[in-house]
Amino acid sequence: MNDDLFLMAPKHSEDDDDPLPPTDTEFPIGSIIIRNQLGPIRFALALGIGWGLLFVIMAIIIAAVNGNTAALAVFDAIYPGFDATRDLVYVIIAGFSWSFLYGVISGLFIALLYNALVRQFVIAGGDGYETYG
Repeated sequence: MNDDLFLMAPKHSEDDDDPLPPTDTEFPIGSIIIRNQLGPIRFALALGIGWGLLFVIMAIIIAAVNGNTAALAVFDAIYPGFDATRDLVYVIIAGFSWSFLYGVISGLFIALLYNALVRQFVIAGGDGYETYG
């Protein structure tokens, strides 16, 4: 059987150094990097909001079960200036603020690290960035 008919594409010339099979579609490195990166600001804000809401939900559940905020005293050591012995509204606002700030900083660091690793992987010629039709 004729290889040209089997692959439905012409053969590569003999002058090609390392020709790709005619069924491969290669993407430019720039488009691969852009497509696979995270938006650092958007990711940081999303993680900050999620972290803050998680604290609010946890504070409300602890206050509903125990009837006080003394169980939130562990956050006194984690969040500077946080006082779990005050009223629930203060605890929720201060806890959300600190959690949001920690989430934003962590999210920014994670996104920047992820983007740097994606760049290195793509530039190094990592597998998985070509499609087979």
